Amino acid sequence: INQSTTIRLKVIPCRTDPEPVQGHNVPIFIIDKSSLPISQWDLTTQQLLPYIDGFLHVSRIAAEADIDINIVKLCVQNMLQQRVVTLISIFQYSNVYTD
Repeated sequence: INQSTTIRLKVIPCRTDPEPVQGHNVPIFIIDKSSLPISQWDLTTQQLLPYIDGFLHVSRIAAEADIDINIVKLCVQNMLQQRVVTLISIFQYSNVYTD
């Protein structure tokens, strides 16, 4: 390295693999959905985006979007990796407590 040579470095954060996506997981956007560059996502993910509303679980999204559940899980896992969504369990809202 000398005065005429420049080396530009970019620090990329190390990310761990996201948790496995289960059929009972509910994907929730953690960024503003309207700010997503939809055209940059693959076609299947573009087809899924309208169904991710914070209420539908992955199995229901697959059924309503008419896409194989394994493909939906992969798309959601990709969005997890990109830090666009997070997952909660559908069972969190379905618990019933009685006396």
